[in-house]
Amino acid sequence: MTQSQQIAILEAFDAAREAQPRLPAIDIAERLAISEGELQAARLGRDVWTLPLPPSEIASYLPTLGRVKSLTRSRLAVLEQTGGYPELRGGAQTGLLLDPGGLDLRLLYSHWHWVCLIRDAMPSQDGSEEWRWSLQIFNQHGCAVHKCFALETPLPSAWDALAALGTQDTPAFTQSAPRLKRPLPNAPDLASEWGANGERCRTYINSSLCCSAIAWSVLRPTN
Repeated sequence: MTQSQQIAILEAFDAAREAQPRLPAIDIAERLAISEGELQAARLGRDVWTLPLPPSEIASYLPTLGRVKSLTRSRLAVLEQTGGYPELRGGAQTGLLLDPGGLDLRLLYSHWHWVCLIRDAMPSQDGSEEWRWSLQIFNQHGCAVHKCFALETPLPSAWDALAALGTQDTPAFTQSAPRLKRPLPNAPDLASEWGANGERCRTYINSSLCCSAIAWSVLRPTN
């Protein structure tokens, strides 16, 4: 990302948030025809910090973040839950956060490409401005894998600990290749099959019917 591109993204982001303070970042990114990860990466050094930790270590912080809004998105649905992350289980490649009825997740670290800490200015009910902190995880294409938003005031100390680890390291994303449309396979043409091998097919069917009739006469009771 060049400096001019970053400036253009930041100006568009500021204009969108000024018009609609609660407009989701993914909606702004779609309007700019970039990924959400690219949008947030453009904000590095200005309310966004890279967390340069292995995925399993990042996950170990989740149970210490207090009450959060957890959000996992796909192309067709958004899963949103509120609560606290349970104790982390698992290893270096996968993680388990098991809390039936609460936050219950299986983490696949191989898809964690960039993890960042974000501070957004949000309007409060009395008209003043307050900070909303979140931890967000993106894959190699800049698509959000998982997010969690802090709900407690004051913030648990774990958020400050993560902020102290933050850097301005810029992630490198790859463009997601568009899905190509493929024609549906043609149904077999029974007429042509019969035309090419009609006599052989008739012989096969007739012999099959004869075998079935013989088998039935053997199995049928005679009394």
